[in-house]
Amino acid sequence: QLLKDPQVLFAGYKVPHPLEHKIIIRVQTTPDYSPQEAFTNAITDLISELSLLEERFRVAIKDKQEGIE
Repeated sequence: QLLKDPQVLFAGYKVPHPLEHKIIIRVQTTPDYSPQEAFTNAITDLISELSLLEERFRVAIKDKQEGIE
């Protein structure tokens, strides 16, 4: 999602060690856009997409159940 933002120049992550529960995220943006803002916007967009997916999934299940009965 971060890479879809035209103001994000680089986005990546690494896992220092697989047994540690931590990741390192690097976000590089244009000078007029902060990495925190880009990350927050990306998370907000993902939440919206997942909400839409959940809604469509519930409708599809309901339609399928009504078709069976």
